[in-house]
Amino acid sequence: MIDWLVQNFIQNIPVYVWAFVAGAGLGLYVISGLAGQFAAIKPYAVLVRGASMLLLVGGAFMAGGAGVTAAWQERIKLKQQEIEIAQQKSKDAVKQQRVVYKTKVQVIHDRRVVVQHDIARDAARIDAECRVDPVAIKDLNEATR
Repeated sequence: MIDWLVQNFIQNIPVYVWAFVAGAGLGLYVISGLAGQFAAIKPYAVLVRGASMLLLVGGAFMAGGAGVTAAWQERIKLKQQEIEIAQQKSKDAVKQQRVVYKTKVQVIHDRRVVVQHDIARDAARIDAECRVDPVAIKDLNEATR
């Protein structure tokens, strides 16, 4: 129940309201001290003094908590902006990496075509003799690069 109350109501109260509550508690404390000098309202002044202390302490506590929460929310926003920038840089790097990869694949493909052409051109020389021709060794070495 308290969690629901905090999440739906107390969390949405601005910081300055809590500072006002603490200031009102302090003001009521001073007024009740002065009012305690009169015998007719002295019993009420004691009750107001206790309530004003609760307001003062509670308002100060909540103002501090709200201030800390506001500071953390600001840090969260900054970190989210940093994350968005890093994600954009990552996307750019992936695009660049894909271009490099496609270029390397194209170079490998072109080289393979050239080696296959060389092997086809030199196949007659290789088949003409039953020994391994140095040209065949050169072609196979080129194919493995």
